[in-house]
Amino acid sequence: MKGTLAEDDDGGDAYGVKYNPGDTVEIIVTPGKGLDVALQGADGGFISKNDGLKGESETIKLTTDIISGVKKFHVGILPIGGIGDYTLKITKTSQNDGNSGKDASGGCS
Repeated sequence: MKGTLAEDDDGGDAYGVKYNPGDTVEIIVTPGKGLDVALQGADGGFISKNDGLKGESETIKLTTDIISGVKKFHVGILPIGGIGDYTLKITKTSQNDGNSGKDASGGCS
């Protein structure tokens, strides 16, 4: 996905992805030259910040194993410096214990 953050875009852009417990969600946001961004979780706290030097683009990468029963993960992209375009890639990997395509029930003994 591609997006643009403008000067008056203080609210940033928001995205959500549905998942199942045990899935892994990887979020990569690559800002264009001259733009620094931050990833913000649904609770308003920062997940990660891009502290680019001299406006050079960087990639923010977050991999998290989601184990709660919540069914949607929210991420906000906020401008912390500059304006411009960015590219967002969200990849979800489902649990695949024993090549079963799902999470194995129970624990280890």
